[in-house]
Amino acid sequence: MMPLNMTSSELLSNCSRKWHTLGTWVFLLVLTALQPAFSQWEMGAKYVRHGVTNCTLFLNYSGPANNPREFQVTLNFRPKGSYRVYMSRMVMLAPSDKELFSFDFNLEPGEYDIFAEIWDPRNRTNHSLMSKAPFVVPAKNQVYTSDIFLSFASEGSQALKEPLLVPVLRMEQNQVYVFVEVQSRQAVNLMARSLVYKEDAARTGQQVSTFTSLHQHRQILSLKTGKSVIFGDTIELNGLDPGEYLVSVSFTENNYLHIERNIRFLYGGDLRQRIIGDLGESVRMMRYLLPEATLKALMDQKDKNDQLEAFFQAWKTLYPMDTDAEMEAYYRKIFDANARFTERQAGWQSDRGRIYLKYGEPGQVKSSELNGNEFQRWTYPKWSLSFLFRKEGDEFRLVK
Repeated sequence: MMPLNMTSSELLSNCSRKWHTLGTWVFLLVLTALQPAFSQWEMGAKYVRHGVTNCTLFLNYSGPANNPREFQVTLNFRPKGSYRVYMSRMVMLAPSDKELFSFDFNLEPGEYDIFAEIWDPRNRTNHSLMSKAPFVVPAKNQVYTSDIFLSFASEGSQALKEPLLVPVLRMEQNQVYVFVEVQSRQAVNLMARSLVYKEDAARTGQQVSTFTSLHQHRQILSLKTGKSVIFGDTIELNGLDPGEYLVSVSFTENNYLHIERNIRFLYGGDLRQRIIGDLGESVRMMRYLLPEATLKALMDQKDKNDQLEAFFQAWKTLYPMDTDAEMEAYYRKIFDANARFTERQAGWQSDRGRIYLKYGEPGQVKSSELNGNEFQRWTYPKWSLSFLFRKEGDEFRLVK
């Protein structure tokens, strides 16, 4: 047990030295869960043509009810692989318990990393967000479109303002709407087609998913020069099995494919249905939370009903308050790690996935090359911690 009179610097030093111990795993996971409300942010960006702008960045805030506050936000766009800031904007937000903010930009064609620094003056704390994948602004072709917008809004103009930043749909939802904005440099008739595929096998390691077509919608669009048209489709969710789905929207002219857009969504994905769907794997994923003996006893349960009861009891023991919310938040990070860190092993078992689960999103990620080796350095300013990963084959291994 750590002495109660330890200074904060001594505590961090002790955690750094013993980061591999189970006690520190639990300590840091609880510490992450107890972050103040400023951490409840999501960021997303969409390529969308309207007027003179071609990029809309979204910030979604969820905080305590009846607790309005002000935040200072700095938004930075950087060309992929560069430390030079291409565009920056400082804004002031005054959200209440839940708000979605959007900001329009005009970017040159290329790939960008997007960073948001959110300053909370009341708590004197700073929170960093970064795009999980490069944001792509395509070159101006004859026909060009926005990204796919998944939304619960049935009107296209409203859907562009209220997209699903994290396309995870709950079991009780009945419909989701698909919208894509399309423009052409000259008058043209296009065949717009949307398809929905069901993933048959999850991608793990070197295995590749296969998909089965479930839904198709076609529509002829008559475009005028420089005018924008919104193509929409409705996906009925009733009767769909929980799992991962792929939506593909394409625009063709006389069998010539001008452009195709794709997006995935999870239906009932990271809620209980997905968690208990493969209970054995979900139990193994608790190895960062439970003592080895407790985990082994849970894995050795022969009866599935007994194992399920013991599984939920383990979570109640870990988090007596808000048990379901904490469980969902943990597995949401697990599934996110699996999607982000696709290496030889499951993402949550990789070195980067393990650090991500332990400490959360890094405040800063820097990529570099030295003597033919590729490196990534993750920095966590709030704990004064830094981790260096070196690429070995297809995976990044923790160096220090």
